[in-house]
Amino acid sequence: AALQKGVPTILVPGNMDFLVTGPLDTAIKRFPDRPYHSHNAAITTIRTSREELSALAGTLAALCNGARGPLDILVPMGGFSAFDCVGGPLHDPEGPWIFCEALEKRLRDRSILHPIQSHINDPEFSDAVIRVLTERIGCPISS
Repeated sequence: AALQKGVPTILVPGNMDFLVTGPLDTAIKRFPDRPYHSHNAAITTIRTSREELSALAGTLAALCNGARGPLDILVPMGGFSAFDCVGGPLHDPEGPWIFCEALEKRLRDRSILHPIQSHINDPEFSDAVIRVLTERIGCPISS
């Protein structure tokens, strides 16, 4: 709704690295041979495939291409979630790159895309969000 109404927006695609499914035994049957994390007895997260990441990027691009106001998309190239980090159960260092490349190909205005070379939970990523926000609203912060 914000994109359609022209509200200035900063999008951060977090948690793109997993699908939330049901109990572990059901999840493993439905998504065999995929990395997973059993969150609890009722919830299992399954690693998104590279095809799913590309499809998610296409869906996001379609929404962003219709934006009526200022928009920036910051992609955390070091990982999308706590599970998608070095040593994490769903880590795939190529996943963010696949997502970002697919998004870039489908965006009409590629200047709104900001690949950030850090993990979504890193302080450097938060700093990048603040920097882009303050630049967008015309109030850059000093170092």
